[in-house]
Amino acid sequence: MSAFRNLPQLVTDYYSTRKNGRPKTMSPGNYIRLSPGEEARLKHDENRKQKLARLQQVREQERILASEHRKLYQTVAESELGHVLNLLEKDWTASRRQKINQLKNVQDKQKQLLGQAHRTAELVAADEHTTKVSTPQH
Repeated sequence: MSAFRNLPQLVTDYYSTRKNGRPKTMSPGNYIRLSPGEEARLKHDENRKQKLARLQQVREQERILASEHRKLYQTVAESELGHVLNLLEKDWTASRRQKINQLKNVQDKQKQLLGQAHRTAELVAADEHTTKVSTPQH
């Protein structure tokens, strides 16, 4: 309402200038009163401007809040992704170590079997050699 208190003065100032651009002297008789329709229209226009300004302010605040929410979501999503990647990497490393250990165990067993086969072959060869030496030839 404070913007409307000066409204009659503004209208009077507009109509109180002379053709040469100098203001007329102000006296109580020089004031022009607004009609009720004009006053209502001006109040309506002023209210509409205030509503639009408030709506614009609210939209700007909502835009800022939405931007902050998007940034927060993005940082949370990135940190979750990093956490999941770390877990996957740890699982993969543990699985790989387990497979390597299994392969080393299989390799050791194969070496033992191979060594056992060589020892058995040497024993068989030594037995054959001793049996040939001990049996007389005709």
